[in-house]
Amino acid sequence: MNPKHRVYALARAVYRAIPRSVRGLAYPIAVHTVLLRRLRPEVWIVSGNERSSHLPLSVCIYAATTENRIYLQNLIFGSSFQARFVGRTWLWKVLTKTPKAAVGCSLVIADVHERHLSLAGAKAGVVIPAWVRGYVDLPRGPEVMNRDSVKDIQRRIRRLGLEFEVVRDLKSFEYFYQNMYLPYSKGRYGDGAVLKTKEDIKADFEKGELILIKKQGEYISGMLLSYDGELATMPYLGVLDGSWELVSEGAISSGYEFALQHLEAIGCRKLIVGQSRAFLKDGVLQFKKKYGHKIMGAAIHKFLTKVVSGTDATRAFLQNNPFIIESSGEFHGVVFLDGEMLPTQQTLKEIDKKLSQAGLSKLVVCSYLPGETDMSREVQLEPLELASSSQPSAPLHYEYLPRAEWADLIGGLGAIWIETVVAIRPDNHDQH
Repeated sequence: MNPKHRVYALARAVYRAIPRSVRGLAYPIAVHTVLLRRLRPEVWIVSGNERSSHLPLSVCIYAATTENRIYLQNLIFGSSFQARFVGRTWLWKVLTKTPKAAVGCSLVIADVHERHLSLAGAKAGVVIPAWVRGYVDLPRGPEVMNRDSVKDIQRRIRRLGLEFEVVRDLKSFEYFYQNMYLPYSKGRYGDGAVLKTKEDIKADFEKGELILIKKQGEYISGMLLSYDGELATMPYLGVLDGSWELVSEGAISSGYEFALQHLEAIGCRKLIVGQSRAFLKDGVLQFKKKYGHKIMGAAIHKFLTKVVSGTDATRAFLQNNPFIIESSGEFHGVVFLDGEMLPTQQTLKEIDKKLSQAGLSKLVVCSYLPGETDMSREVQLEPLELASSSQPSAPLHYEYLPRAEWADLIGGLGAIWIETVVAIRPDNHDQH
């Protein structure tokens, strides 16, 4: 390990060893230490084949944390790539101009603390949250309970004979931490796992309880709930031995359903669920959607993202990884279509159903130009259906965005050669 890494790891271990009752005194020092360290991120050049198109791609990642770098590598390339560490640099060199380290790369992603975004100009890139957080309103209304996805979970619970228990003893907590939380987190996130200490998780447990799910009398998974009046949070979960077979059988989905049933029964009005990655195809984010999940905020860590060269591989990455951006205090989804496609009514309807998320101001659907030099193609725009005239206060459901508006929103992404942009705005349609 690099000597600087060892010093930082030691400092983090010392901070975590401080009793929580007095940790607040050291917190300002810890925060400023992290902020200073993030001013000199690691520079990594990562090359391989984009995981969906298998086209060659080279990316420059300015990494403030190992966990985020590993996540980005896997998102872009899967498990096959070459990563080369080329040193460290000052963050403002990354944010104010295309850095020398990125020469030859088609994509630049900087892992940035939100306090440092003020150093970036409008063209530095778009801001993708590293994580988004959300909540579920309780009790769930019929628009949620009547969804096919919820009914499927309830049928599976009955078919498998699953049950749950509410426990508050330390022995059960130890069992959850060692046999469910740790193995599941390590298996789910690998080297990118951010593992909380037993002390940190125990502090939340002391303000709440565990929901343990049983199959044929044996515990298979668990969810930790913490309470603040009528507000509950679900910060941690786990599966016995990290078993993916149990996950596929419904160990997690049934745990969510049981936890929600329990919270509704005791009168909780809202459940804050754990964080999800801010990519619209993310499995965790899609999973939470079926329970009425609504995005409410984002983590302090951001991925400042910019396209340096609009290659076919870069286009494929953007097309295969629709994402959430933050702009002017709002969250927007950004979706890219294949260069040969224009946004038809049916295409927009399918995108809306698959990728919409409650809490987004809109989905921005972008169509590429068919080629970087073909700027003269005459675009035939299909008329888009407006909101019902009986609801004059409702926004347009589908709306072409003028260039000035979409350029202000996503222009910082760089060389992406957009032809048309359509906004899909939320309405009262049901999400399945």
